[in-house]
Amino acid sequence: MLNINSSESYYNKGIAQFEKGRYDLSIENFKKAIDKNPTNSQYYYNLGLAYIKVEQYDLAIESFNEGIKYNSNDADLFHNLGIAYFNNDQIFKAIKAYEQALELKSDDPDIYGNLGIAYFNLKNYDDAIKCFSKAVELNPENPSFNYNLAYTYYENEQYDLAEQLLLGTVALNNQDYDAYFNLGNIYLKQKNYPKAIENYNAVLSIMPDHAKAKAALDQINSIENAELLAEKQETEIPKQDPPQDKPVNLLKLALAEKPKEELVIDMEIEAENSFTVGINYLENHELELAIENLKNAIILRNNYQEAQEAFEKASNLLKEANNLFDIGLSFFTKNKFNYACDYFKQALAIKPNDNQFKDMLDRTQKKIEFIEKAKKDCCLYIEKGRYYLAIEVAEKLVAEAPLDPDAYFQLGIICIKQKNYEQAIKCLKKVLSLDPKRKDASDTLYKLILKINK
Repeated sequence: MLNINSSESYYNKGIAQFEKGRYDLSIENFKKAIDKNPTNSQYYYNLGLAYIKVEQYDLAIESFNEGIKYNSNDADLFHNLGIAYFNNDQIFKAIKAYEQALELKSDDPDIYGNLGIAYFNLKNYDDAIKCFSKAVELNPENPSFNYNLAYTYYENEQYDLAEQLLLGTVALNNQDYDAYFNLGNIYLKQKNYPKAIENYNAVLSIMPDHAKAKAALDQINSIENAELLAEKQETEIPKQDPPQDKPVNLLKLALAEKPKEELVIDMEIEAENSFTVGINYLENHELELAIENLKNAIILRNNYQEAQEAFEKASNLLKEANNLFDIGLSFFTKNKFNYACDYFKQALAIKPNDNQFKDMLDRTQKKIEFIEKAKKDCCLYIEKGRYYLAIEVAEKLVAEAPLDPDAYFQLGIICIKQKNYEQAIKCLKKVLSLDPKRKDASDTLYKLILKINK
């Protein structure tokens, strides 16, 4: 009989609660199982999954990393660690975890799929395409893999490949309105209006309130009507050759020209309105909306030089802002928060209303504030001889900024004060591995070694 207080009993309870969607209860039971048996990697794995379900990604990351300590050959631990990192906006760490998972399980399409999503979020479309292609190769019947590969081709402006794959996606899942919508977008770019209309209508048959599909149909309607009326006018006027025995009805010919002339005026007005709206958005740093309206102005009026120049300016600004943000994100994942902060501020100067940019800057500034306060507290506790408090703060500092040499230097000084010389040497060597030019660390290490060898 299974002991009700055994680790297996708590683990089984956790599984049962997890399957019922009672994630808080499953977390409690998985933690109890770990208390009874702290070396079972499977317990940490399931605890991490439960934390992901309740969106406590920091705790999920901690759980998966603990599990990896006891079983570093479990691809699923690394895979889900990557998922937790990704959801926690730590894209580069997610990529590293996915790559470690693939080293252990190179035939798993889901890992390739998630790695592709991570690369896509960094706008690294070439690597995303490689990953999605591998996922499709391993599981060609999965509509999500087909769609993700197609959408990446679409974003990379490889429209023929995108079209081919999107057609395959809807063949696998005829309720995928995203696939129909992007097919419509491709056909709209190619001015194949009947096919574009067909696919936008397919979107609305699945999701009647899809605002973008409705807007696209309205846009096609205005453009298509313009082209049809213009074409009709061109074909009808020659047919009005008057009989030879009657004078030309100049009034009728003039009226025949009028609808075409009015139509051109309407398109000119619409183009001008789109241009004005686009410029306003550009001045207010709403770059995506500016690009959308300026693109519409260019479609409505051929050789619209001002709109083309504004469009290029908005596109370049958007690209610059995203590049600055990506660099900031790279520094953030390396715990170089001051550098990250500078780049996030530069990105926000270009796109001041971007919530993602604001959130990352806020997170970075909070990290910097915590680190600065922790360093001050640590020095204060050392001065007062309250070493146990200094160690506690220094360890938190190391956990929060594992690549900050100051954190290890502070910890090394405390260890010297407590005469824990072996640990002090490790900390000082860590400082020098992170910053080889750190003179205070090299001097302190040299003096400590001399002291030990006396």
